[in-house]
Amino acid sequence: MLGQNMMSWHLWYLLATIVAVVLIHLLMKIGVKLGYVVVLGLCLYALGVWFVNNPENTFLESYPMLFPDTQNGVFRGLCYVSSGMLLSKMFDVLPIWVYGLSALIGVGVFFINVPLCYPFVAFGFVGLI
Repeated sequence: MLGQNMMSWHLWYLLATIVAVVLIHLLMKIGVKLGYVVVLGLCLYALGVWFVNNPENTFLESYPMLFPDTQNGVFRGLCYVSSGMLLSKMFDVLPIWVYGLSALIGVGVFFINVPLCYPFVAFGFVGLI
């Protein structure tokens, strides 16, 4: 169910993508706009980073019994897939400085918390290429 065993730990993203696509479909079916899904995904991604860095201060005592880490469709997949959907819709609309600013924010966040910088850097550099 979790997609993690001795030989498939590096393929966590396949199950995360499926879960994220189902979550996005359900959220959009009840009327949540894509922008709000992206914000929810970024918040859950930040919560997952916080959870990994502070496991003893968590408010979710039972989470480690359900999932071994936050590499799943809720905490990472939702952020990546919804951001990709938003990028595909807004790629030609946004000015170039928005991508540059996002890349700079990502580089700055890199010095604070490495995993938290990935969405900013990806958004920025994909737009600049």
